[in-house]
Amino acid sequence: MATYHNNPFNGESSNSNWARYKQNSSYVKDIVNSNRAMSNVLSEQLKSIHDIINESNAEQIEAIQEASDAICGTLNKGFASIDSQLSYLNLNLLDVKSELSNISSLLDWNFSILIAEQKISNMLMGNIAELLRIPDIQKERQYAIEQGLKFLKNALFDDDFFDDALTNLLIAEKIEPTDYFILHHLGLIYLNSIKNQDIQKAEAYFGKSAKYAIAETMNKAAITRDILKFDTSQFFDDQISVDSIKLQAAESYMYVGRCKYIQGDMNETIVYANKAYVLVADLLEAGYLQAKANASLDKMDEAFKILDPIMDKNRFYMIKILGDKDFIGKNETNKFIIKKRDEAIENAKQKIDYCKSKILPNSNANYYLARVIDLVKENNYLKAKEALDYLG
Repeated sequence: MATYHNNPFNGESSNSNWARYKQNSSYVKDIVNSNRAMSNVLSEQLKSIHDIINESNAEQIEAIQEASDAICGTLNKGFASIDSQLSYLNLNLLDVKSELSNISSLLDWNFSILIAEQKISNMLMGNIAELLRIPDIQKERQYAIEQGLKFLKNALFDDDFFDDALTNLLIAEKIEPTDYFILHHLGLIYLNSIKNQDIQKAEAYFGKSAKYAIAETMNKAAITRDILKFDTSQFFDDQISVDSIKLQAAESYMYVGRCKYIQGDMNETIVYANKAYVLVADLLEAGYLQAKANASLDKMDEAFKILDPIMDKNRFYMIKILGDKDFIGKNETNKFIIKKRDEAIENAKQKIDYCKSKILPNSNANYYLARVIDLVKENNYLKAKEALDYLG
């Protein structure tokens, strides 16, 4: 499925557009159950790009083909190459703690709930009572949180469990209305549950979550829990981290931005995505969202100014562009892609020339250098970046 695109001209409300997008999320469940999760993700992305091509006019198709040639050659060859490079990644890894995973560059917004639920799995393996430092007086809250998280995790396979998760987390919120952890997960429910969908409520919960998380970063003594880096093999007090709370706040700001985007408010999307990206520079999804909103407003120069360093950190965001209607098919997008490809190829050629001047004629290194040269001859961005991986 392609990256979510706000289309204000299709006659549907923003809420209706989002609901239709969420209704097409059944493939996520299939991917979770698969031993070849990453291959299935790539297959869905490839299918989404072909869907975009089928909906495009002749001029747009030509632009998309030019972009795909510059990024990865033919689409099928490019995606096969990505599959081989990312084969070590698995969506079921136990150490998934945030959307900072490299796979986020290839995932659409439907996968956000999958990653959130994986984090829940990690937490449920520990001791929630210790994790949240709940005194005896709040045992009801402890139980509500545990039940809420359990049902939210199960909602991935049965949407009806969103109702049970919502019931329990609302009880926990009533007991402690400033708990950013609870507030964030309530936002996830209102954003991802088709039956309980309420974009405005989701936005409000994410906003409150960010507000209270930021407050805890201002005074280390006020930090009462570390929900992102809990390790049951270590003492809790040794793991308290301002940075982890900042990450929670940044993710909440990013989700506010997504809610704004769904509602068609691109200027506010930019504001909140920027808040997240400034707070945690490694949260590349926030930077991408900021660029995406700029592209939706046809502020392409600003969009690519943001995307440039993101591509340098994670090349696979180029593939995300191919499946994103805010970018693909625009002349400015193709110019950016070709520029990044030419820069990568030139960089690789310079390093190849340097290696040639240093390698002895009979050295085994010549074999590897020949492989690198072949990669550069493919004349696309991903192969040039792969060559640079070899060259160091």
